Amino acid sequence: MKKLVMIVIFILLLTACGETRQQNIANPDASSGLTKEDLVLERKVIEVDYELALYTNKSQYAVNEPIDVYAELTYIGELEEVEIGHSMYPVGFSIMEHTRDLDMGGAMEQPYIVTLLKRNEPIQYKYSFSGGYSSDDDADYIAFVKDLRDEQLPQGEYTITAYADFKAHEQESSPPYRFSTSISFIVSSD
Repeated sequence: MKKLVMIVIFILLLTACGETRQQNIANPDASSGLTKEDLVLERKVIEVDYELALYTNKSQYAVNEPIDVYAELTYIGELEEVEIGHSMYPVGFSIMEHTRDLDMGGAMEQPYIVTLLKRNEPIQYKYSFSGGYSSDDDADYIAFVKDLRDEQLPQGEYTITAYADFKAHEQESSPPYRFSTSISFIVSSD
């Protein structure tokens, strides 16, 4: 669990730079720890020849309303197309609930898959909860994870992080690409 916390901290530090598009919110929930600057509708980050963008349609959702969050990975380099190698998907997600201080890393199968990216043609990945728990986890964490269903979240303040993790296929000497961006929103009972 400590290793997961360190990874999330590292991911959050990486998200400090990038583009944002903000929704006009008159006043975030008074009890919210999130600021108007935190509640953006999109964030983008560029790593060499790749762009990772994270989008949501709203910065405030109602309890039991489906959460619409998705990421797009785009090759923006000079070649017409490139192949990348990755685990089940080149983009994964994690979610943090700030009110309860619960961090839920995503789970992903680890085969080696090759994906063709064409220049300036994004591939979209919809957020889907994929975390779990073990008997070693805190009871509050287990109860919370059991509550998550159908991309509908209980009341709280959330940050979803999209992380890209892949390498240039057939280039053994090239280092892997690992970068991320995050987006926050509020789920309220109103």
